[in-house]
Amino acid sequence: MNVLTRQHIIDQLQLASQQTGEGTSATSHMASWAFDQFYAVEAGTVIFETGYRQAIAAVLDDLMFADQPGFHLSANDLRQMIAHLEQAQPADDIDDEEDDDDPDMDDQG
Repeated sequence: MNVLTRQHIIDQLQLASQQTGEGTSATSHMASWAFDQFYAVEAGTVIFETGYRQAIAAVLDDLMFADQPGFHLSANDLRQMIAHLEQAQPADDIDDEEDDDDPDMDDQG
């Protein structure tokens, strides 16, 4: 299982912010990459860095739609995301628990 860390996302964001001046391909690439990460987490092949589920999920949410009209991210937006991730503080362990219902509760009537 792979771990999606803040540093991995920061590296991707830094690369995209350097390429943003070259057109929208950098933000389109980031949107595609974010979708891939989101679905890998859903499939259970990737997990978030411990304690940073909310911070990482928020950035992925913003990135997933970066290729859509009205949601374009500038180089400054990408730098702000980097700062957000760099300044994020770890949350309590509950932050890393899945949001799914308790399967034992489904058996009750």
